[in-house]
Amino acid sequence: MILATSGWLTLFGFDQSEIPEGSEASLTFEHMPQSWGVFVLGAVIIGIIWFSFAIYRREAGSASPWMKRLMAVLRIGAFAVALMTLLGPAVIFTKTRILRPMISVVRDASLSMATEDPYLDPKSAAATAALLGMEVEELKAKQPPRTAVVNAIFNTNDKALLKGLEQRGRLQLIDFSDKPGQARRLAGEAAISAASDAEPDEDTSPAPPLEIPSLETGGSGTDIAGALTEAIKEKLTAAVVMTTDGQHNADTSLDAVAAEATERGISFFIIGVGDAQKPRNLRVTDLYVDPQVWKGDPFELEALLVARGAQTASADVEFIELITAPDGGESQEKLLESRSVTLNPDQDEQQVRMAFKHTPEETGTRTYTVRVKPMENETDRKDNTPQAPAKVTVLDNQAKVLLVAGSASWEYRAITVMLSREKTIDLSCWLQSLDQGREQQGNTRILSLPATQEELFAYDVVLLFDPDPREFDPAWMDLLKKFVRERAGGVLYMPGPVFGPNFITSIHAKAMQELIPVRIDEMAATAAAVDTQSYERAWPLQVVAANVDQPIMRFYPDSQKTLEQWKELPGIFWSFPATAAKPAARTLIEHSDPTLQVANIERPLVVTGKYGAGRTVYMGFEGTWLWRQTGREGEFFKRYWIQTVRYLVEGRSLGGKRRGTIEADKPKYQIGDSVLLTAKLQTADYQPVTEDEIPAKLTVPGAEEQDIQFKPNDGEDAGTYQATVPANLPGSYSVKITLPGDDTGPAEITADYTVTLPLRETLQTFLNRPALVNLANSTGGGYFEVNDTAALLEAVPDRTRKLEIQSTPKPLWDTRRMLILFVTLLAIEWILRKRFKLI
Repeated sequence: MILATSGWLTLFGFDQSEIPEGSEASLTFEHMPQSWGVFVLGAVIIGIIWFSFAIYRREAGSASPWMKRLMAVLRIGAFAVALMTLLGPAVIFTKTRILRPMISVVRDASLSMATEDPYLDPKSAAATAALLGMEVEELKAKQPPRTAVVNAIFNTNDKALLKGLEQRGRLQLIDFSDKPGQARRLAGEAAISAASDAEPDEDTSPAPPLEIPSLETGGSGTDIAGALTEAIKEKLTAAVVMTTDGQHNADTSLDAVAAEATERGISFFIIGVGDAQKPRNLRVTDLYVDPQVWKGDPFELEALLVARGAQTASADVEFIELITAPDGGESQEKLLESRSVTLNPDQDEQQVRMAFKHTPEETGTRTYTVRVKPMENETDRKDNTPQAPAKVTVLDNQAKVLLVAGSASWEYRAITVMLSREKTIDLSCWLQSLDQGREQQGNTRILSLPATQEELFAYDVVLLFDPDPREFDPAWMDLLKKFVRERAGGVLYMPGPVFGPNFITSIHAKAMQELIPVRIDEMAATAAAVDTQSYERAWPLQVVAANVDQPIMRFYPDSQKTLEQWKELPGIFWSFPATAAKPAARTLIEHSDPTLQVANIERPLVVTGKYGAGRTVYMGFEGTWLWRQTGREGEFFKRYWIQTVRYLVEGRSLGGKRRGTIEADKPKYQIGDSVLLTAKLQTADYQPVTEDEIPAKLTVPGAEEQDIQFKPNDGEDAGTYQATVPANLPGSYSVKITLPGDDTGPAEITADYTVTLPLRETLQTFLNRPALVNLANSTGGGYFEVNDTAALLEAVPDRTRKLEIQSTPKPLWDTRRMLILFVTLLAIEWILRKRFKLI
């Protein structure tokens, strides 16, 4: 191929305006022989030249020798034009492009990058201090967050690192946490892309200033492998520059992405950020207290102290009440108790469960927390106090409970004695089988079953233990429904083998089935009256694990420990044949006998629900009195029943005629979770709300109140609304819905939930230098300290390449100029031969 000058192109009659801008034109011959054919072609050319001169040398005539040589040259020219035409002359346009590789800048933006390190590791301290222009002691005193260190890496020395990387390729930025963010091209990229299509020597316009946004943390984990996989997706990726602490806590494989990078020749250059010294930390977490307690009645608050690398024999812990200032200012602290907790200095990680007792003397909402005093050189002092305090509603009056029982069963006897001794409960009993003239049991003894609205509405809770339906008339059942629906009373129904089948098949069946949160088959209920097969063995209680945190079920702050304790309780022999829980009801315990399933649904045993403004509980079995055998002095039996009564009382205690509830799908969330809020709302006359949307206020920690909207949930009963909000900040959240009221004013419905930092982001926060060194070296890259960016730039290769793109050949032999040249040469030779009588 020959570089086509303007003369050559002119000779062939090619229009030079057809040459694309920025391209070079080259002459080629499409039919040029290859290999031995070249020698044949050369021989032919030599033969043509020799033949032409030989013929004219022998020719007679009047032509002089120089004229014969001229004619021989003309003939050779004609042969040359013909031969060139046969060889297929063509022009090829070549455009040179500069292929610039991709360099991915990857920054760890997980929550651990907000850590304020104490810099106990000398190497980490020296490097970070040098980067920030501080003395080591000043660094340890200020403890800047890791985000500030990362920002300094890319912005110090007039962005020397970014500018150096930009000279080696195109730049893209990826920030990641539990998943990689969208790749962003850094400023200056547009100019680089333009230069890649231009001539190498062409002067392009200057690139705009390189800018990299400040690092912002978020997410619930650190997926380094996922981020690296995203970083090497681009085919022309040559290198990855990453800043991270190396705490990979996702399920993805670092080895797999390193192997792929090595196979493709991509190197990882990693800058380790943070303190490599394993943390020394004391953390208080898992605060738990009953959501409502009674004035003058001691309650217990439990907390968990987690010590890691403490190397101390004790820790000082304080139990504090937070008192809100009347003017809405900062809360005041009231120290309730201070104690020293014993630790094992030789144990790297340990947990200590703590319990604090307190007797409230005032009613209303009270806020409590627990704080551990920080150690010297503690890694993180922010978690010495839980992110969200515990809120407690202190009630004044005793809960008035009416217990109606059809017979003096073992269940009735045990529960009556226990509730009568509970000072927060004022118990009245109505034993229907009691002989006339004998006195009823309870704290407040009654002479007859409360039959009027004034009498029944004086109670907070009604417990129905296998009641005899013959004493109830339709008017009393309607009064009971009104007690729950309009007065927010609580009802528990426990059918038994004596009167349960009769109750459900009596004239009261419709009213009771409307009230309780389960569906019951009347034919199955009749069969249960004569069913004795269930008495043959005790079936274990099958607790619904997802609902073990429900207030009735909780024995310990630790859900798993509570679940294990439920498995230790005695099983059941007989159960009532409920077929399924109603929509929106919550099943807490199911039967473990698979033969009792209906449509593959386990038989529900304990179910909670709502009826109007009040709460209802269904218990489809007897025998909780056997639970007194488990625990100290029947503690689990006692706790279960007191918690059940308090759960039922809550509808009355938290606002009297409540017109709805707001519930979060769980009490505690981690940052990054979605919070599902479900509201069940009623109008002033206790009918389901039917609005298209319900406005609400969300109180966010450290931020202004936000407006959110609840939308109808089509899959639930009327009056059920849902809203989903993100959990972005740690702390206590509050949701409030205000409904139009009656003569007493608007009704406010509230709910609280807590958001905590992700556990996997807070347990391991130290710089994992060995893991990062191994990862970088496995790809042929390198590990660098935060102040070693100059060495990093030298190590990153410049893999810029030039790529020549050729067009398809454009034929030159069939131009008009070539034809004229061929004809002209032959014509001149013919005229000369005619002139000198050689024809």
